[in-house]
Amino acid sequence: MALLVTVTKKSVSLLAEGQYQITLNMQYKNNAIVLLDQDFTEHYHSGQTPASVFVLFKAKMQETINKYKAEQVIFNIGALNTAVTTLQSQLEV
Repeated sequence: MALLVTVTKKSVSLLAEGQYQITLNMQYKNNAIVLLDQDFTEHYHSGQTPASVFVLFKAKMQETINKYKAEQVIFNIGALNTAVTTLQSQLEV
């Protein structure tokens, strides 16, 4: 399982004089399978250090990856698979 994160620039929009909105896209992949494909947006003001915006992007992106991984732990529990199989076999059609 080769997990890979790809971040690309999507857009920069002028909101007002000296105020911009930066949008980046993050793809989280397992080999060629895209697990997450999400845009993230932050505000940037002229004179602001790019590093401060980087920290905000990183926190949001990492939170999204961590949430996905936590969800997958529950999704992949054997007991959930057993419950689904049991439900399927007990429902009348």
